[in-house]
Amino acid sequence: MTYLNSLLLLLSLLSASSPEPIKRIRLEEFTRGTQRSIEVDAEKTTVRMNDAETVAKTDEKVWKKLQEQVRELPLKSLNEVPVLSKKHQVDAALAATLT
Repeated sequence: MTYLNSLLLLLSLLSASSPEPIKRIRLEEFTRGTQRSIEVDAEKTTVRMNDAETVAKTDEKVWKKLQEQVRELPLKSLNEVPVLSKKHQVDAALAATLT
């Protein structure tokens, strides 16, 4: 699951703490011709690529690792984290939203 690896990488680049319980993590990426998302919770992982959808059981170790990484995110200043590229501004790369 390459999208899950992308999510893990994104989460590993950020740090701080969150006291809120984590029920679900969603990463949405989009550009003019492509929409893809990955949504992970304790039960299942759903990957959507345009009109295709794949659902799989979430591995317990992966879910725990994701929760740990999300708890380290700087939620109050997440919008200030510098992006690595500005290509999404001209539709040359995917823009992303993490929920």
